Amino acid sequence: MLYNMIRADFYHSVRRDIRMKFWFHDVGVIEQGKILEVTLDQPAHVRVMDKDNYAFFKNRQSYSSIVSNVTNSPYRVKLPRTAHWFVVIDRDGEPGAVTSSVKLYAPKAK
Repeated sequence: MLYNMIRADFYHSVRRDIRMKFWFHDVGVIEQGKILEVTLDQPAHVRVMDKDNYAFFKNRQSYSSIVSNVTNSPYRVKLPRTAHWFVVIDRDGEPGAVTSSVKLYAPKAK
């Protein structure tokens, strides 16, 4: 399954009185153990979070996520539980857009 992030939704939020630009993609409900692979054309912060934590993130409240400052692409994360997942990408205030894609894989059989 491939989610094209080039057309990802765009959102502005305010963090400590600074406007923060980020891109997000709603990848839907994914089962525990599946692997998300995020490919970026340049370094960026990648946050993988469930639906509730994404709502907290957008509203500038405390949230939990699987986060990484991705400098080498692709970035892979094994999902810890079945949930409705979001991938959030930002440049931490640096200028420029990020072109990326998200793929979903089943874990390899042992």
